Amino acid sequence: MPKISIIVPVYKVEDLLDKCVNSILKQTFTDFEVLLVDDGSPDRCGKMCDEYAAKDHRIRVIHRANGGLSAARNTGLDAAKGEYIGFVDSDDYIDERMYEKLYGDITQYDADVACCGIVEKFSDGEHLMYEPHDTMVCDTKDALAAIMRGKYMSYILCCKLFRASCLKDVRFIEGKLYEDIFFTVDYMKRIKSMVISNEPLYFYYRRGGSITTSPVTKRDYDLLEAYGKNIELVEQRYPDLKPLADFRYFWSRFVLLDRILLSEDPYHHFMYQELASVLKKNTSKILKIPYFRKQRYIGACVLKFSTPIYRHFVKRSASKEF
Repeated sequence: MPKISIIVPVYKVEDLLDKCVNSILKQTFTDFEVLLVDDGSPDRCGKMCDEYAAKDHRIRVIHRANGGLSAARNTGLDAAKGEYIGFVDSDDYIDERMYEKLYGDITQYDADVACCGIVEKFSDGEHLMYEPHDTMVCDTKDALAAIMRGKYMSYILCCKLFRASCLKDVRFIEGKLYEDIFFTVDYMKRIKSMVISNEPLYFYYRRGGSITTSPVTKRDYDLLEAYGKNIELVEQRYPDLKPLADFRYFWSRFVLLDRILLSEDPYHHFMYQELASVLKKNTSKILKIPYFRKQRYIGACVLKFSTPIYRHFVKRSASKEF
């Protein structure tokens, strides 16, 4: 039985798959299996997966009809044999020491989850996703607080290693966007401890430009639902973390509203009125939440006073990303 099962959903990434798979096979920690889940990819990915498996016995390939990222990950979870579970997205890659570090931390501290840092890779450069910090060993409450704060860790799963027994009855909700948030809410109910290191060992490839320019669709309601589930968890188990849960609740609405305001005709967007109304009605509450950046507090006040002026600042801010 392998110590670690690494689940890699594969779909339309034939130009990046070699780098991903090779980075896993080069791990200094070698007691693992790789589950390449070909999610009905229409390109050469399925054939490439079979070729990798023919060359390395640690690779198992599962071909399935296309069902999306969550369905592919669930297929991997159902097939995994390892004592610990990791996820790698097939358009990313990892440092050769990543699983040695995660396995060392999760066993040294007898934790249920171990985390490392992330490097975001853009076409014109890269930057660290989290601020540097010393290794932290957290109970469930403090781990959830750190994830909601987003300063040293977040909801992203691919930089984490999980004790498999904690995921025994946890699965991804198929058909949802923002699947990592839903999954986090569920696994947080089943763990007792998490060790967080921010050594940057996962390389997260950002394709297709900034998310701030992408159109908001009905599927983005999933983000609001996910943070709604997050609030339910906090209210039931950790009520003193409510300010952090509220921070995420309002943050998600700012994110979607800002994206809408970058479109050509934002005021007729089907989500505009609801998002703007909630934020305006809760300006006083938002100003009391201690986790937003100064610019967001200013933005909340401007939005309360004038949406067109707020839109001007959103557009000016977005232009600085390019």
